[in-house]
Amino acid sequence: MEGIRLAGAAWLSLWRVNVRRAARMREGRAFLAGDAAHVHSVAGGLGMNTGIQDAMALGRTLGAALAGEAGAGVLDGYEAERLPAAARVLADTSERHRRVLAAVREPGRGTEAGLG
Repeated sequence: MEGIRLAGAAWLSLWRVNVRRAARMREGRAFLAGDAAHVHSVAGGLGMNTGIQDAMALGRTLGAALAGEAGAGVLDGYEAERLPAAARVLADTSERHRRVLAAVREPGRGTEAGLG
């Protein structure tokens, strides 16, 4: 913006978006959920929701296995359900982040970038 000048910053740091997903959400008796399984841009505000959905699916899966409602194969269903969901969230938030950066770098492009 014209007429605004920033000076004398006491602290500056570099911030980077971390985007990663575990290759597996289950290894034997160990299960991953939430931030332990996937980390992505905050664009879209999907992080907590995705983690809660992971926890609900894991609870439902473990409950069914412990109650004897399904065979041991039901445990594999957790990873089969949540791994693709995590991949979709990472793709979506990465695209949203890209659009925000495009709009910031070129003001007025928000609508063209799909933000408006």
